[in-house]
Amino acid sequence: RNSTWWQLPFVVGSILGAYLTSNYAQVPSNGAWIGFIGGVLMLIGARLADGCTSGHGVSGMSHLSTYSMLAVPAMFGSAIATAFGLKFAGVY
Repeated sequence: RNSTWWQLPFVVGSILGAYLTSNYAQVPSNGAWIGFIGGVLMLIGARLADGCTSGHGVSGMSHLSTYSMLAVPAMFGSAIATAFGLKFAGVY
């Protein structure tokens, strides 16, 4: 039987984590709504990909997967490029 009971705490925890981080982190923040939207987007991406980038990095790299060795630096590189792009555009 496919149990899905864990999905509710995952969704609530992800949204609550985004909210708490946006309100209480010791870094500049764009507010609670941006954190909330980020949490929702993370959930959508994790659901569409049947996992998440962190899980892919931890499990794939520990198995010495060639695809993970290529994918993880690409994910981090694109995240860094996006952050610099948003900062350059004045969004962040």
